Amino acid sequence: MPGCKGLFLVACSALLLSCSGGGDSPRSASSGGGEPPAPLVMTLSSQQLALTAQVSDPAPVASVTILLSTTPSNTLFIGVNSARAMLSDVTVSGSTSTSATCALTFVSPATLPPGTYADTLTISLYYDAQGSRPVSNSPQDMAVTYTVTGSISPDFPSRPAATAETGSPGPWQRTLSWPAPLQ
Repeated sequence: MPGCKGLFLVACSALLLSCSGGGDSPRSASSGGGEPPAPLVMTLSSQQLALTAQVSDPAPVASVTILLSTTPSNTLFIGVNSARAMLSDVTVSGSTSTSATCALTFVSPATLPPGTYADTLTISLYYDAQGSRPVSNSPQDMAVTYTVTGSISPDFPSRPAATAETGSPGPWQRTLSWPAPLQ
């Protein structure tokens, strides 16, 4: 369906790693003299992504790391939206207390005629599953250039690249313990 957007929601559970001491600590909020927690700010490891694949190659996978200014103390939700539905899957792994890596699987190059495709991924981080409470500096856009090279078979379906429907609209849901439990 024209104009479909891929949406991926990933629930990220945060673990509280440590406390700042007992209730009588001078920085403890319960003692009245504490400071509010630092705001959670999101950044991406990169704002651009370039992929090249032969028509005969498997679907390319690229990674982007979501960086956080501080360790989250509650559940977070990640949304990844592809303006041209060029994604076929998103998984989250490799988390630390202040980062998580998203593996972005793009559509198979065999489903596209050779050419260069531009897309914009919008990556968002929310405090709620509805996406109404974004963390600071969210959402962020990532420019994607996906180049498909090689020859296609004569029976390849003809469709203009600008209107080609690719990927699946999702959503796919994944759960991640953020940060990963210590081994």
